[in-house]
Amino acid sequence: MVRAPWIALFAALAAAVPCRAGAQQITEQDLRRALAGYVREHGPAGTQLVDWQAARAISLPLPGRIVAVEKDPSEDWGPRTTLCVRAETGPGKTDSFWVIAQLRFVRTVVVACRNLPIGHRIASGDVRLEVREGAGRDSEYGELEEVVGKEIYRPVSQNACLKHMHVREGRSPGPGDAVIIVAQKEGLRIEAPGRLLEAGKEGDRVRVLNVATGTEVYATVVDRSTVAVSF
Repeated sequence: MVRAPWIALFAALAAAVPCRAGAQQITEQDLRRALAGYVREHGPAGTQLVDWQAARAISLPLPGRIVAVEKDPSEDWGPRTTLCVRAETGPGKTDSFWVIAQLRFVRTVVVACRNLPIGHRIASGDVRLEVREGAGRDSEYGELEEVVGKEIYRPVSQNACLKHMHVREGRSPGPGDAVIIVAQKEGLRIEAPGRLLEAGKEGDRVRVLNVATGTEVYATVVDRSTVAVSF
């Protein structure tokens, strides 16, 4: 009679502590969390997991625990990307299964607030950040600080994304820069490849090497890539 309360207490404690095997289970929530984490860490910037579907029928929860999620290196990231989930199913035992992840791509890009012509120096009011659908591209700018103060090299339309090909560093031409030497008179235009021998800003007269002839000439800086000579 005296031991009955102790027996009841031990029984209650045993019921409250789950068995070791039951604790090692892969639930749907575990799988989604693992897939979302892998996509966020290894996918293109801004990639989000929308949904997933097993490549073969599986019944959750599964015994074991997820140890890794991997993507086939030969496959590009896309709206439907196949991922391999590796699980530890017992001591020294592993298994794997494939899932098709449905992904959404968003990215932050620098967008022109108005039409930006060639030669325009970009001010803070000329551009803004915007979140857009689609995978990011290395050629696009994603921070305002990357473009403010630079010069437009190719015209940009209003609401268009600014890319590296659109802008150039806001500095004056310097020694070693490749330029085009232009001689123009009464409708006749002659061009030759050149290389600057000294720095100069627009309107300055500088020494330029005519690469075609190997001779040194004096020319006037028109822009970063063009100098003009008279004849």
